Amino acid sequence: MMKTTYNKNILLTVTGMSPAVVTETLYGLVVEKNVPITEIQVLTTERGKNKLLESLLGIVDGRKDKKINVIEQFIQDYGKQYGIEHIHFDENSITVIEDCNGNPLNDIRTLEENQFASDQIVQRVGELCRDEDSALHVSIAGGRKTMGFFVGYALSLFGRKQDTLSHVLVDETFENVREFYYPKPYSYFINNDKGQRIDAQNAKVVLAEIPWVRLGIGLPKKLCSQKLTYSEAVKKTQSWIDDKFSICFLNDPEDRIVLFNGVEIKLSAREYAFLYSIAYARKNNWDFALQDNYEKSVETFRKLVDFFGGKTDTINEYIKLYNKGNSSGITTLMSNLNGARTKIKEKLIDKCQISSDNAMKFLPFTDEKKNENNKFMFEPNLTIDTHQVEKVLDKILP
Repeated sequence: MMKTTYNKNILLTVTGMSPAVVTETLYGLVVEKNVPITEIQVLTTERGKNKLLESLLGIVDGRKDKKINVIEQFIQDYGKQYGIEHIHFDENSITVIEDCNGNPLNDIRTLEENQFASDQIVQRVGELCRDEDSALHVSIAGGRKTMGFFVGYALSLFGRKQDTLSHVLVDETFENVREFYYPKPYSYFINNDKGQRIDAQNAKVVLAEIPWVRLGIGLPKKLCSQKLTYSEAVKKTQSWIDDKFSICFLNDPEDRIVLFNGVEIKLSAREYAFLYSIAYARKNNWDFALQDNYEKSVETFRKLVDFFGGKTDTINEYIKLYNKGNSSGITTLMSNLNGARTKIKEKLIDKCQISSDNAMKFLPFTDEKKNENNKFMFEPNLTIDTHQVEKVLDKILP
């Protein structure tokens, strides 16, 4: 059953020089949708941050200029009715887009600045989607058009069932009026840009929810915690969607680290030897088969286990049994290899946070239907990269 209430309901917006989109969206979520927002997070530029501090928090040149800020006023106006006592929003809630040297951007106009924005927006959305006890409510209403696209697309990559995407619509009379932040529950007159008096109680603000495709559901949750660029996030997500699975044996082989679709996992000596033995056989066009290719297969596995400092005593016992014509040697060794595969599968499920079925797509299998239950093979479309370790490992193998 899907959870319907969360300890955190986070409003995430992108803004430029119009901070009112934050409070307009806040109004739409709280008053129209009855969402008890607990905190606000904003992605913006340096100029946008200063505008937010001044307009919403009443902070000018580092000092509070107003006794009560706009967010506090909103809580006074609507908090009791909608069960909101506090909304966390301060200077630390504002993330400023930076260049590659950590310098804050004043605007986002060039291709390079757009790249910085896309990468940092994707990373921030990924971070916020890690907490399963939160719901993220993303608005695309503010900032440059590309910022809205990036934050919406990032939500599509990482968003969960409880997350929402929206745009806010304000009637023409109050649109871009500097003194307007949200419709008041009582008569409250402000001046428009022409100096005319208008009543904020009469304002119409509509929250337009946007349907979106949750590409990330069913994909590894590990993607959210990786510090990926926008392009990397798209590429990795697409690889999972397209069922493109890859294994890469990383240098140095003695570290026994393997990349599974970009996720690093450290294997034991037996697990690494099992995986590399079958990759080595496939690369050199022979079958890792305990029945038809026993000596070559077992010797490859034994030498790798020994190289990585694993125990080979039991493997040597299996070989002795086989040489004496005792079939239990093959049966017991098969059990040993299947045990290694099971351990790798458990690590894949834990580290990549994927299903058992997806974990098995990385692993060698036997085809009992074709009476090949002693032959291990990989899926034909699995990409295996061994070039980083070949110079070291291939020297010791038959």
